[in-house]
Amino acid sequence: MGNSKKVVYVVHCIDVEGPMREPLDATFGRLKEEDFIALDVEPTKENLKMLQSGELDLGVPKERADFLRRKYSADNLNYLETWEQIKEVMDHALSEEFRLSLADSTGNGYVYNWFIFDQFGFESNPRFKSEGIHNVWDFYHENYLAQQSCKEDGIYWHYHHPPRSGDAIEWNTNLWMNDVYEQILARRVIERNWFPSVFRAGGHIERNDFSYWLEMFVPFDYSGRTPHHMDYKAYRGDVCDWRFAPTEWGAWHPDFHDYRRTGSMNRWIFRCLDLKTWIISLTERDVREAFEQADERGMSILAYYNHDYRMMHEEAQYGHDLVSKVAQEYPNIEFRYANALDAAKAYMGKDDQTPEFTVEFDGTLMTIESSCELFGPMPFLAIQENGYFFRDNPTQESSTTWCYRFRKPELLQAVGIAGNSKMGNTGVKVVQDPFGNV
Repeated sequence: MGNSKKVVYVVHCIDVEGPMREPLDATFGRLKEEDFIALDVEPTKENLKMLQSGELDLGVPKERADFLRRKYSADNLNYLETWEQIKEVMDHALSEEFRLSLADSTGNGYVYNWFIFDQFGFESNPRFKSEGIHNVWDFYHENYLAQQSCKEDGIYWHYHHPPRSGDAIEWNTNLWMNDVYEQILARRVIERNWFPSVFRAGGHIERNDFSYWLEMFVPFDYSGRTPHHMDYKAYRGDVCDWRFAPTEWGAWHPDFHDYRRTGSMNRWIFRCLDLKTWIISLTERDVREAFEQADERGMSILAYYNHDYRMMHEEAQYGHDLVSKVAQEYPNIEFRYANALDAAKAYMGKDDQTPEFTVEFDGTLMTIESSCELFGPMPFLAIQENGYFFRDNPTQESSTTWCYRFRKPELLQAVGIAGNSKMGNTGVKVVQDPFGNV
């Protein structure tokens, strides 16, 4: 994977959540709850237009009013609300013609990275997202991801952790509050024969508990978010707290006691900034620093993200124009669009085997063997038992062998084994009905 030329790898990450709709009263509710506007403003289209134009008096200083005008601008509220709207946009944005119109400096077309989310485990759905495991996954696979034009794209995992309240727009920073994430992945392994090697956290929310979990299974994480203009005081204790994290365009090993700081854990976190949001947007300064880093060290990874309920072609064009403009200042450096896994491998300068799993049963005892060492201490063991999906822990016999004894074999419907190599090559094996129960 090594390369003698100086390269900026450009990785466009997409948080893939399907269509989204925000009613007017919810928009004005955010104004009160998120932005602490005490003034009662009737949720009408006329008032929204006045807010966007700056004509609505909110009783705040001009700088604050200008911020709110940007936050609630027509562009920021321009969501794709139906699958039909998403398909219309994606038909264009994912076409070979459009990709090639945004070619990198080597002439290769634009590459997307699909971090797919499942709206599952919540009790409410105030943004009217497509609910259920595999819904978003199946839409994109059936319509696009099997096409030749998507062959270079990456397919990965995006996750929002449900809070105790079940409110789908409330953040949760405690991974161990429930096991929704493992239910989703167990079904992805058993029902779709897939497991992630790269991850992005919903809302960029990580804490040490998620860091520990990822350390067992997933080597690469594009959740790091450290903007230059971060107000360290304002971000204290925030759900998206990446203070003290590196601002380099690449990756770091996190510290065991603080996921943000550089340490000795095995997994890698990559910095990834908003492409174009009301919070921050990628700037020429950000892009220039990626090229400066490549000039000094030979390589960098410039990663940015957006959502699939946005105008994808317009935002991809924005990113491409920004990178292309800065690239003209550095004729000795190539910029290449890449999927997140290939960029990570290039950054590490190496690759390795893809694990192949073999499974043997001796009564209720299952022995799992991998053809190579895994990234973490064990494979992800997915179990379908009496209609319920979950993960359980095998015991280690050697660096490539594990055992597991089924306690209720009469209920077992399927078992799946999944794991990544140290460089993110994924192996999956599914055994349906090993005890003849179905």
